[in-house]
Amino acid sequence: AEMILAKAFGWTGWFQLNRPSYLQPKLPPAPEKIEASLAWLIQGPLQMNSEHLRRALTTKPQVYLENPQASYEKALQVAPEQWRSPESFRALLLKNPKVLDLTHNCLLTDPAERVINEDGEAVHCDGRCTNCWRVATPKLLGQVLDGVEV
Repeated sequence: AEMILAKAFGWTGWFQLNRPSYLQPKLPPAPEKIEASLAWLIQGPLQMNSEHLRRALTTKPQVYLENPQASYEKALQVAPEQWRSPESFRALLLKNPKVLDLTHNCLLTDPAERVINEDGEAVHCDGRCTNCWRVATPKLLGQVLDGVEV
């Protein structure tokens, strides 16, 4: 449990290296909020069991411990069409717990607001690649993104 909390809130390096006090990581949410998050994960639409929770918490602890309901709603809202139903999203999440952190989809942003590259084409990237479905979807399907394995 301590290692999961350390990983979730950026304590591992500080803990292992005895970093100076001015680099101390932020404190975790109150225990009541963590309990509420875990209760939602178990009783909410994800209906996670103890094995699912273990996998999720070791994969992406912060997203599962800090308001997972908001992450779920946002991820479901911007998910590609094939995973937009709660049932298909849950099935994908149980196979790959990282998808709860995919709360952005640059393909759904307004092309008129995108940066124009030197060829005069709108750049599809919004700079939020670590949380973007466009980057993650090919890997989830066993494919490559724009000819580059991700």
